[in-house]
Amino acid sequence: YPDLLGFGRRHMDCSPEDIRNYVIYQIGALKGFCAAQKCSLKHVKPHGALYLRAARDAHAARAIAEAVAMVDTSLAYVTLAGTSPDIVAEITTMLGLRVVFEAFPDRAYMSDGHLLPRSLPEAVITDPARIVDRALNLAIRNKVVAINGEEISVECHTLCLHGDTPMAAKIASQVRRGLESESIDIKPM
Repeated sequence: YPDLLGFGRRHMDCSPEDIRNYVIYQIGALKGFCAAQKCSLKHVKPHGALYLRAARDAHAARAIAEAVAMVDTSLAYVTLAGTSPDIVAEITTMLGLRVVFEAFPDRAYMSDGHLLPRSLPEAVITDPARIVDRALNLAIRNKVVAINGEEISVECHTLCLHGDTPMAAKIASQVRRGLESESIDIKPM
């Protein structure tokens, strides 16, 4: 969402057409920044409230996928693993996009595969050892323990760690070491 003050974490009541137009605009701007730095854009991942809306709302997911496809079908569309993979896979296949499902070792999950809202206590996990264990469980077994203690399936292609978590760089380094210690290849999308 175009929510600069809220860092995109606040819901905005936007139509699918508005979402598509916002995402087209943002991809265009990002491609410009990439060109200026002599690098290329490889994937598009909605952020915050829009990301979470797309995990629950097929119309929002379609609007984002359409925006990506309208700008550049070589870009991968990154979305939350475990929520509505059939819907997203159908949309992206129809549009000729590659979908990348991601999981969050540093966020609490509900039993339905969605992330616990940040407004609730313990939504963000900050214990490095716990995050490493969750990353390994996701990478090796495609499983994560939800807040109710239930182990749920979350087939993912990539893991996301939040850079605004305290000690984020240290946590990322420990996660990398943990994955490498299990001979898990770490490679670009």
